[in-house]
Amino acid sequence: MAAADILIQPGWPGPFDDERLPAKLPEYFAMGRPVILPKTNLGLKVKHLKDGYILDKADGKNIADAVIEIYKSNSLPGILATGGLEFYKCCLTPYKTKQLLKNFYLSLN
Repeated sequence: MAAADILIQPGWPGPFDDERLPAKLPEYFAMGRPVILPKTNLGLKVKHLKDGYILDKADGKNIADAVIEIYKSNSLPGILATGGLEFYKCCLTPYKTKQLLKNFYLSLN
C-alpha cells in the first residue's frame, strides 16, 4: 500500500455494507493518500472532495473516472490526502474507535 498513489474501497450502499466498517479503511486514511470509497459506511461520514472521494457506487467505471479526475487535478490529490489524514486523526484513531465501541456496548444495557 505504501507505493499506492490512491487507495480504493470498492462497493455500494446496501444492507451489508451500510453496517460494516471495512478493516482497511482506517489504515487507508492514516496513510495520508487520497481515498476513493462508496457512499456507505464511512462514506456517509467523509466529506466528498475534502476528506475523500465519494462515489454512489464504487464500481470499475466510476472508480476509473474518479482516478482520472484526481490525477488531472493539481490540487485535489493534496486536498484529499490532507483531509483524509485529518479525518483519521479526528474519528478513526484506535483510542477513538475503542471509545465509540465502549459507548455502543454501554448503550445496550
